[in-house]
Parts: sequence; structure tokens; C-alpha cells
Amino acid sequence: MNFAGMKFSNFLLTSFRRDVLFYGLVETPYSLATLLSDLSENRRCPFRDQLRGLIFGAEDYAQEVGITRTPELTEMIYARQHVVTLAKAYRLEALDLVSSP
Repeated sequence: MNFAGMKFSNFLLTSFRRDVLFYGLVETPYSLATLLSDLSENRRCPFRDQLRGLIFGAEDYAQEVGITRTPELTEMIYARQHVVTLAKAYRLEALDLVSSP
């Protein structure tokens, strides 16, 4: 987790309401690669109990990876399946392909 993320986590732990729920946004190769450890280790996700679901940001992911989008979206299969599988494994909602057509 980067410095800004650690500061935000500390803010949540010390001064934020516990009844507020969050969605995690997965939109880079790094966030996809570290998703399992982020969900399974409370030290990396200290507000895990407030996490309601995961959102896959397809447009940002495609731009970050440098892939060309196709109408069939076959270039997104692995990333989409990874996010949905981990969301369901941790009993979270999965919102897929938040993107423009």
C-alpha cells in the first residue's frame, strides 16, 4: 500500500464512521495482482469489514495494460474472472466492466 493509501487507512480507522461501506476499485495490473493478498491480510486492508464489493474498471485497466478493446471483450476475460472469483470467495459484491461501450 502506498503512503496515501496508508494515510487514508489511518483516517478510516481513527475518525470515520464504521457504518459506512466501501467498494474496492480494481483498475491496474498491480491492483489485480495484489487483490488476493489485500483481501486476505487485514494489515493491508484494515477496513476489510466495511468492504462491500469490488468494481472492475475496464477502461482504466485496458489503458494501463495498453490493450485494444474489442466488441467481444475477450481481452478482458482473465481480469474479469479474477475479480469476480475473488469477490465471491470473500462474500463481496462484484461489479463488472464499469466502462463505456
